[in-house]
Amino acid sequence: FTKSVGIATPYIEQAVGFWLFGGSEAASVRNWAPNSTTSRATVTGTPVYERGKVALTPVNYLDTGEQLDPQGAFTMIAVCTASLQTYCGTWHSGITDAMLYSTSNTSSLYFAAEGSGSGLGPISFNPGQNLRFIAGTKTVQDVTMVYQHDGTNLLSSSGIAGNRNPSANTYRVGPNGGVGDQLDTTVQYHAANLLFPLALSEAQILEMYDYLKALLAGRGVAML
Repeated sequence: FTKSVGIATPYIEQAVGFWLFGGSEAASVRNWAPNSTTSRATVTGTPVYERGKVALTPVNYLDTGEQLDPQGAFTMIAVCTASLQTYCGTWHSGITDAMLYSTSNTSSLYFAAEGSGSGLGPISFNPGQNLRFIAGTKTVQDVTMVYQHDGTNLLSSSGIAGNRNPSANTYRVGPNGGVGDQLDTTVQYHAANLLFPLALSEAQILEMYDYLKALLAGRGVAML
């Protein structure tokens, strides 16, 4: 593990998901998190594996097999290009949504955590270009935070989640449905993704940003 990432991953001992994409399918589907219930993601379609990233579409995505407790805390982190789409999450239409996504009506980044959450925007949509750091957290008290780093500052916004219903949906990576927008068929690139069953603090989110920026640079990926 250390040979693959170079330095210790912050809070990895608490993670249920850590995926580094690119190079090959075998490398991209592997879950490096010690608390994972599934060691490898399931591939749908034919994603394209490039150096340090994978190209995903609504018909070419990865299902990690990991599940979230809607009534608990969790954190999603993704390094990906912006599109009018879901980036990662449980992808269930309706009140059991739990995902990071962008919407066409506001051009904003959102984090939905079981029905409602928080938004941040507008963001610059530049498909296939800038890989950006984004994250969302939910506490057991249903307080949600969404984060985006613009290369200089960490931007954030808060909200309150609701309608915490049980969900058997598994955590997926790549663009797909559930947000009520027309699906954008633009290719979405992903370089890394992490999943935690706890709400990381803003200081911890910044620590993850610094770690991923250094890690991905060594894999040939520039991250905002």
